Amino acid sequence: MRLIKTITAAGALLLSAAMLASCATQTEPDSTMDITSTATTTVETAETTERIVVTGRTTYEDPDRTYKVPEHQDVKDPKITLKVSEDEFLTDKARQEIVFYAELNFMTDKVEITDEDGTVICTLYDDGRYDSDSDLTGGDGVYTGRTDIDTSAECEYTYYAVAYLNGEQVISSVRMVYVFRNITDKEWEDMQVVDDAIYKFLNSREYTSLDHQGKIDALIAFLTDLSVNGYGFRSYPLVKPGSIHLVEEANEVVFEYPCGLECYVDIEPPDYSDTAAYPD
Repeated sequence: MRLIKTITAAGALLLSAAMLASCATQTEPDSTMDITSTATTTVETAETTERIVVTGRTTYEDPDRTYKVPEHQDVKDPKITLKVSEDEFLTDKARQEIVFYAELNFMTDKVEITDEDGTVICTLYDDGRYDSDSDLTGGDGVYTGRTDIDTSAECEYTYYAVAYLNGEQVISSVRMVYVFRNITDKEWEDMQVVDDAIYKFLNSREYTSLDHQGKIDALIAFLTDLSVNGYGFRSYPLVKPGSIHLVEEANEVVFEYPCGLECYVDIEPPDYSDTAAYPD
């Protein structure tokens, strides 16, 4: 997923859900929201007593996590469902904490989170140790663990959950995590200047009188000028140099703002006055 804008002669439309996410409070998955009081009780018990917990799912000793998992389990369709506390980060921080949740339909001693190269980056447990693992309820089949990831630059991460059943490896489906850098007020203002300039250019007689190829050439030349000379009193690049390219099959020219946000511009904006094409 990328931060994307689309600009037509009718104006600019921001399509990025991550921009809205910056204004919302980040929460953990709903499955954990109704048992906060249980988590507090579990932590206090773990600090005051050493206990052996026996549940219908697994048995373990709390201090050293010595699990007693059945040697054989009759599970025809073993499954791991992997979730994360946040799958999009819009931040200006260098590192951010992330919590992984893996729900299993079989028992195991631990679940490992690996990246696309197979490197283990986090280990999940189902032990009710909220203070160390963020696991709210031991033995409920939801294995939990937390770590921090590099959020200093825009990137995307690929994660899998891996566990073993009867000696065979079980792997979850992929879980993507995206990192977007925060946009400053100045960058946002510069983007609006670019949007307004493109809007005026698309609606100018100079542009609308051209044939299709002429419009492509003129639009690329206009964006190139923005990437070199800026616009108005902003005499610095307002389009990222080298980012302009044609997507012929989509009838669009694509560029990036200096902040990294990608923008798609329709070469032939739709005619909204055509009532046959756009009925009421």
